[in-house]
Parts: sequence; structure tokens; C-alpha cells
Amino acid sequence: MEYEIDYADVKPDEERSKTYKWPPPRKFPFDPLFTRYSTLKAYVFTFPQELPLTFGRWMCRQHPEAYSISFRRLTLQVPTFENVRAGQKMVEENSMITDLNSVVCTDVNQ
Repeated sequence: MEYEIDYADVKPDEERSKTYKWPPPRKFPFDPLFTRYSTLKAYVFTFPQELPLTFGRWMCRQHPEAYSISFRRLTLQVPTFENVRAGQKMVEENSMITDLNSVVCTDVNQ
């Protein structure tokens, strides 16, 4: 999942938004924190309408300087064995980005 933070108070020479990936990369992928991240990600993908109330509030607290946060789902298509043998790059070419929802942090932090 990707999320993009829009900042309200930025100087002219600073970036207005920044994109991150969630969950962050883990050194040991099967620890308890990874399990919690995976469960939350499955919940968010199943019920995207609940995103502002659940995950959105938490992300706004993690980034207090944010004005709004937009969430996107990044889906990668796994290549078939035939395509791998043919040398085609399927992962980058056939990835799909879906806009899930966005949340205005000033609304949730009140």
C-alpha cells in the first residue's frame, strides 16, 4: 500500500507532498509486528470505506504535520513460468494502482 502526505504549511522551496509505502520493510518478515501489519492491511483492503476511521486516524497521529493523506493500493501481477522463461518483465509492467480513499487530518484530529 502507498500513501501520500500533503502538507499544509510548506515553504516555496519545499515539497508539498511525499509518498511512502506501508508497511515498512522488515528485516525478519514473520515476527509479531509483521503479522499485525498484514492483518490490518487485509482489513483495509476488504473494507476500504472504513479507511478514514481506522487507519486514517492512526496515520494522521503518526504524521502530525500532515494536512491530508491519500491512500493507494498497489497490486503486482505475478508472472507465469512461460513469461519468465521468455524474459518478460511482468511485475513492473502489469502493476495496478487503485485509489482507495483520502482523509483530511484536521477533521480526524479534533
